[in-house]
Amino acid sequence: MAGQSTPITAAILVGGSSRRMGRPKHDLVLDDGRTMIDFVLEACRCVTDRIVVSGPGDILPDLPHIADRRDGAGPLAGLEAILASGLDERYLLVPCDMPGLRGEDLSRLTECDGDIVVFESESDGMPRSLPAVFHTRVATDLTERLESEDRSLHGFIDRHGPETVPAPPEDRLFNINDIDDLKAWNASRDRG
Repeated sequence: MAGQSTPITAAILVGGSSRRMGRPKHDLVLDDGRTMIDFVLEACRCVTDRIVVSGPGDILPDLPHIADRRDGAGPLAGLEAILASGLDERYLLVPCDMPGLRGEDLSRLTECDGDIVVFESESDGMPRSLPAVFHTRVATDLTERLESEDRSLHGFIDRHGPETVPAPPEDRLFNINDIDDLKAWNASRDRG
């Protein structure tokens, strides 16, 4: 495990319905034979040995799981449950569909000490939503947000004026959301 400036728990988000992909994304097997979640888990282990899964208990069953407290409320509901878990004060929230992530990328997020820490976006100046670090100090605001009409994770992050750190190369933050994304990812790996 890489050194870290402060204790943190990594939480891997796997609770989505994967409608665009047509099947659960976390267990998609990539060209090298590993699943997408294997790559994400490896990156998280470079930062911390405290890792939980936000999603069904049959995914990475050897790890602790945190169930959403609200059904159908998206990633904010997962984040709400994680922040309320009492496992830590800071959480690194990582989606299961970013197989390009590296431990060094996640370390840069965890080394910054803001209430919310995200990567800068090179393309439009807006901060990225995930991966991100969240402190429990934002829990009350998050619950209020979930009770409103706007349940956008990006909107919640933007409202808080997050700390930002330089982003890694775009290919390491590539989300695989559908079969075309998967084909593009595999093709990019073939090119080196």
